[in-house]
Amino acid sequence: MVAQFAAQALGSPECVILEYDSSRDAIIPRALYESAPTGWDRLGELLPLDEYPLERRILESGESLEERLSDTDLAPASRAALEAWGDKMCLSVPLRVRGASKGILEVFENERDRHFNDEELAFVSGLAELAAAAINNAQLLRRLEERNRRLTSLVDASAAITSTVVLEDVLTEVAQQAARALGSPQCLIWEYVAEGDGLWSARTTAMTRRTTSSPGGSSRWRKTP
Repeated sequence: MVAQFAAQALGSPECVILEYDSSRDAIIPRALYESAPTGWDRLGELLPLDEYPLERRILESGESLEERLSDTDLAPASRAALEAWGDKMCLSVPLRVRGASKGILEVFENERDRHFNDEELAFVSGLAELAAAAINNAQLLRRLEERNRRLTSLVDASAAITSTVVLEDVLTEVAQQAARALGSPQCLIWEYVAEGDGLWSARTTAMTRRTTSSPGGSSRWRKTP
């Protein structure tokens, strides 16, 4: 909703909102508005910031950035990204809550080499505050859900321990609950054997999880076709 409102209010064809995930040092496209839909549907992908130094700079500095094809000092990666999509300029505004980076709001222009005036920049900054608050609330909710999931897994594992005396059954349940609580694909439990002063693999469990990929060939975030 914020992405659409920002683009339409500014008369711009496109707006993207990226969430910053500090735990994974990555940005994630969360919202996209296009006045002329391109069919791009890769929201939610994890984009490591090691591959996007300009986005990292925006997040760390907390300063907005305007980039235009007409800029003689435009970063090569930014120029390549703009040219690839036929854009002429991009305005990137950091999303922050109490000084903490939450993401980036980006507005694109593909028909004019636009210069936003002070009033427009103030308007976008206001919308960025709303987007930052929304992302912050969503992150808090996810952390709460994760904590509840871990507590539930702990209770379930405790129940398994008291429900059977079969060691393999107990360890299987404990391993499954540990992997599920941590969102890990696998958990391995080792038993220490004192007689041989060694470890014995007691039980493993494998779980699937969604994997993501990042666009290649560019060190500047941009939608990939």
